[in-house]
Amino acid sequence: MFAGWSQHRMSLTSAILALGMPLIFATATAIASENASSAAIVQRLPPVSPTAPFVLPAKPTDLSAPSPGRGRGTSPLIFGDSFGKKMDEVTDEAPPSGTQSVAYSAMEAAQTTLSQTYYAGADYLFIRPQMSEPAAFLFGHGDNGSANAMLNTFDFNYQSSPRVFLGYRSPTTGSGIQFTYWHFQENANSNFNATTQNSGFIPDVNFIWFLIGQNNNNNGPDFGNQVNAQMHLRFNVFDIDLYKPVAFSGGRWLLTGSLGARIMDFSQSTTTLCYDNGASSFNQYQTNSFTGAGPRLALEARRNVGAWSALYVRGGYGILLGGHSGSYVANDLVNVNTITVNENLARMVTVADIEFGASWRATERWALSAGYMFQVWTNLASTGGLVALSDTSNILSFDGLVARASMQF
Repeated sequence: MFAGWSQHRMSLTSAILALGMPLIFATATAIASENASSAAIVQRLPPVSPTAPFVLPAKPTDLSAPSPGRGRGTSPLIFGDSFGKKMDEVTDEAPPSGTQSVAYSAMEAAQTTLSQTYYAGADYLFIRPQMSEPAAFLFGHGDNGSANAMLNTFDFNYQSSPRVFLGYRSPTTGSGIQFTYWHFQENANSNFNATTQNSGFIPDVNFIWFLIGQNNNNNGPDFGNQVNAQMHLRFNVFDIDLYKPVAFSGGRWLLTGSLGARIMDFSQSTTTLCYDNGASSFNQYQTNSFTGAGPRLALEARRNVGAWSALYVRGGYGILLGGHSGSYVANDLVNVNTITVNENLARMVTVADIEFGASWRATERWALSAGYMFQVWTNLASTGGLVALSDTSNILSFDGLVARASMQF
């Protein structure tokens, strides 16, 4: 009996194997084929992990029908063969208005030229400071009841200046925070040598009448025939900004507004030395400093050009409240007279700036940009070389080139 059951069981097993093996082989082949196709799809999508840096595909995707989700949070396997077909129909432009990308949202498309997550970078500024009235000193000559005077000014050249920044930008919303530090300093010189008699340095406009009728041979009313003046400027500016972008036209335009705070430390000093036939005859020293803090607003408009480049323009405005201190010391070494003036005031300083240029996403980690900037500080600088400290000609401006490199990490 058992021998018959064993023989019957072996026959049944053989039959099952004969019928099941082809089915198992066909199922395994189908699964392997599906996995290979899915892997190709996954490789062509950006990372779906919200913590991973955003990596744009080689070209954006434009689907005629809206996708079921925002790309980054949607499983790539749901699209199947139709998604793979659409990947071959991409263009170099961001998705048109009214359509949505499967691979990324309009916000993500608009950020293709910006660093995501943590980033750091530096600006190389090649800029020139200009003052509304950069007076160095007066000089002139007088004789027989008349006087003729002119103003010598400080002329600044273009100067290299560093600016560094560190920030974090959300790879999904684009919102972030950035810390920026800018340092600038430069010297300017102004010199004068008398070539005629009765000519010389005038420390203040009230002294101009001493030039009239002074028929002596030392080329001036005891103030000298040679003048060397120098002005020194120094800036330290600290900014912290929170920013939030909004995407338009399917990612072609990105408008970013920011709100932040600025702290700045500014100093200005002027030294004027006068010589009469080689001997020191007159000197004066003037200082001006300001330390303050306040809010600032900024707005940037960025237009994507292709998948990796953009044009941008940004502007900002800030108000600083702080303390101003100034001093003036004049020494008439010939007549042994000294004048000293000091002041300490609360002061409101405003600053407006604008920058425009182009940016390029060189690699997944590096972004480069170049542009031109204008910046105007009011109620900050002081006219050099004259007795008046609290004057109204106190605008200090900058203009020049900006080159920027940013690295994502």
